[in-house]
Amino acid sequence: MSKMPYQIYLILILTCCISNTSPPKDFEFNQSTIQTFYFIKEVEIDGLKLSEKDWIASFNGDVCTGTRQWAGPFTDVPAMGDDGSKYTKGYHMPGSKPIFKIYDYSTDKLFLANPDTNILFGNSPAQIININKLSVTKDCLGVLGGSARVDSCNVCNGNSSSCDKINSQNQY
Repeated sequence: MSKMPYQIYLILILTCCISNTSPPKDFEFNQSTIQTFYFIKEVEIDGLKLSEKDWIASFNGDVCTGTRQWAGPFTDVPAMGDDGSKYTKGYHMPGSKPIFKIYDYSTDKLFLANPDTNILFGNSPAQIININKLSVTKDCLGVLGGSARVDSCNVCNGNSSSCDKINSQNQY
């Protein structure tokens, strides 16, 4: 019996395992000398826990500033700061608020996640911040991981201008 089928099988298994350890395309970043690490205890997408094939990334706007594959409770997600080099342009500045995104391997989708606490990027070269929970939920339009919110006039995805008209009409 030939050993060739076993070798091919082994190569296929190794290729599969290696490909699962690479971050998603939009989750690439450069190292910086200014860093904050967010230790995340729990993460859910619509009430379901993450698997170890899923990824979490920090962003400053649309710029990825750090990523980590979910390894269970207290996974550390780095967020890199702008240290003045060309490689960290657009990264976090002290006091900026990181955005967290989750790549769900099982659905091949990217979701916006909300931390359970207000977190800011540190103002020292290295900082550690704990986050109890990141959640991906449905927005007011019913979109999972969507960004539509109810405004101060109680209008989904509004801009808080409609209640000004109502209030000004009631004053007469």
